[in-house]
Amino acid sequence: TLTLSPDPAYDVGAPASATVTIDDAPDEIFVAVLRPLPGTASGASGSSVLRKAGNDRFARIALQFANLTTDEEEAVLFISTTGDAGTPVLTLPLGQVAALDWEFDPVAGATRDQILAALDEGRVWIRIPSDRFPGGEIFGRYERHPAWQVMPTPPVPPPLPGGPVSAADAARFLVQATYGPTQADIATVQALGYEGWIEDQFTKNITRHLPYVQARRQELLASSNGTDDGWQRPRQEAWWEAAIRGPDQLRQRMAFALSQILVISDIGALDIEHEGVTNYYDLLLDHAFGNYRDLLEAVTLNPCMGRYLSMLRNRKPDALTGSEPDENYSREVMQLLTIGLNELHPDGSLKLDPEGMPIPTYSQADIVGLAHVLTGWSFAYDGPVEPNFFWGPEDMLRPMVQYPAYHDLNEKRIVTGAVIPAGQTGEQDLDQALDILFQHPNLGPFLARQLIQRFVTSNPSPGYIYRVAQVFDDNGAGVRGDLRATLRAVLLDYEARSPDLLADAGFGKLREPVLRMSHLLRALRIRPPGTGDTRLFIDLQYSMNQAALKSPSVFNFFQPGYIPSGRLAAAGLYGPEFQITSESSAIGITNLLFGTLDWGIWTPEGAEVLRLDLATEHGILFAATGTEAERQSNLLDHLNLLLLNGRMTPELRAEIQAFWDSLESWFDNDDSDPNTEFSWGRNQQVAMAIYLILASPEYAIQK
Repeated sequence: TLTLSPDPAYDVGAPASATVTIDDAPDEIFVAVLRPLPGTASGASGSSVLRKAGNDRFARIALQFANLTTDEEEAVLFISTTGDAGTPVLTLPLGQVAALDWEFDPVAGATRDQILAALDEGRVWIRIPSDRFPGGEIFGRYERHPAWQVMPTPPVPPPLPGGPVSAADAARFLVQATYGPTQADIATVQALGYEGWIEDQFTKNITRHLPYVQARRQELLASSNGTDDGWQRPRQEAWWEAAIRGPDQLRQRMAFALSQILVISDIGALDIEHEGVTNYYDLLLDHAFGNYRDLLEAVTLNPCMGRYLSMLRNRKPDALTGSEPDENYSREVMQLLTIGLNELHPDGSLKLDPEGMPIPTYSQADIVGLAHVLTGWSFAYDGPVEPNFFWGPEDMLRPMVQYPAYHDLNEKRIVTGAVIPAGQTGEQDLDQALDILFQHPNLGPFLARQLIQRFVTSNPSPGYIYRVAQVFDDNGAGVRGDLRATLRAVLLDYEARSPDLLADAGFGKLREPVLRMSHLLRALRIRPPGTGDTRLFIDLQYSMNQAALKSPSVFNFFQPGYIPSGRLAAAGLYGPEFQITSESSAIGITNLLFGTLDWGIWTPEGAEVLRLDLATEHGILFAATGTEAERQSNLLDHLNLLLLNGRMTPELRAEIQAFWDSLESWFDNDDSDPNTEFSWGRNQQVAMAIYLILASPEYAIQK
């Protein structure tokens, strides 16, 4: 209650008291990225922003979208856990929406509190149906994002403790920086230190994939009388060979991270381009420690990217036919490869305009302008005479080249209001446009966040993003875009190396399926095949929800801004990898790991099943010295280091011990199984201890 007191300086009217409500809770920003519904053949996209007032009474909504296949029917906000049909709570006006105020009044089937709870828990979606797709053409979920008009100053992190690197800390570092720690690599990190190990990795020769794929395809063609080249199998074999055995582990991991940002996929338009897709991955390997500007140009001119996002054979407008340049790559190179949808502060948080709404980085007009820039590119050719732009030879291994007759020579206006002058060559236009995108202030925090998510944690603090972005902007020698310096900053930051954050609920990341398997195969070793052929022949592309360059769309397997609905959404925690995680997939990967332990990995050669080499683990558990309890404890210490970087909880340790204690005495019989070189009972004691770790939450979440 506010009461005005009498004073000779003024008169107090009646009433002199009133009830006042002070709203001091900050507003919250929710962003929905709109993408085609699964199974919808559409190039449409869009975004919507919802600013919820701190008093929970109303929200302001903005919506922009483009490229619907047919006319919009409506735009509906609805409550749903999965994005399927749910309870509608608001219908927006047709077309673009600059600012619409929505009071959280009850609607049919949902109370005000239920609407607010759904928004808080990540269960409010927006869907836009069209005449062609009346069930919905594009949709997206509103997810909470940090946002400011003025960015708070990031705090300076405390210094890291000095001293030698422990084995557990070395193992944790290798989980982030490689496809899985080995005993030898742990010792190397302890000897060289973190920085020394990184610098040593920078000197390693590149394990490229294309030579393996080309030789393997010829081998398979020869053995099948020219009828079978292995289809996509050789590329998967090459990937796993490099992931498990490649000495350039940091480069291989960086290329895998980049492949989830600069996405192409061998599903769809590239399904027969086995060598071209492999060559694209080698391009990522070649540029993994280079400059992002060079990588961006190499990716843009790669014919696989050109075909995947339809820049290949993109031509200038044709007045006779009414055709216009394709806008696919011009949109995605901004949204997914460089600057994102909204302007960012250097710490990755959203910039807000004076009305408190996010600021879009580009408009539909910018997309159109850039599409005109990206005209006239087609396959490379030999000789002085240009082949037919549309029907010439298709070289999927060399960068695309410019065909001047098909390039738009008019002036173009693109993002930031930049003008590309008329009369320039296609090469000049491209260089200028890529320079503009490369110099955009969003690029540093945009990439920093995603690289941190791929290597360290799904929820980096604004300060962590800021520190990495600052290194991307300037490596200390005035160079922008240095990926070597940027990766070093990701892995050596306080939040990556300090043990103080391990107990934080929001720190860490769900392990991707391929990284769970690669960790197991590297940490516990693969027994060399007995055939004399040392190749692994691993192809797991149909066994997991993930394989390199095999995502279902240009948006990767999961989105960097994905927030699982429920408790994580209420806490504002991102969890990208949860987007490909369900009850069935979680059981599936666990069963695959169990099968690998129990039986091995089937190889297409049929010569021999690949089995894990558990001789070291058997030697520890069944050593000739020590009591049974001591030997069991020694094995748990060993597995704790290799699989959990020393984070095994007392509860998990007790669970494994209880399993051992429950076994009958005959499990210790030493009647050797020819398939495992150990008795079945003894092998089960080792394998099940490992399996209980692999199936645990401690292992599922990388810390």
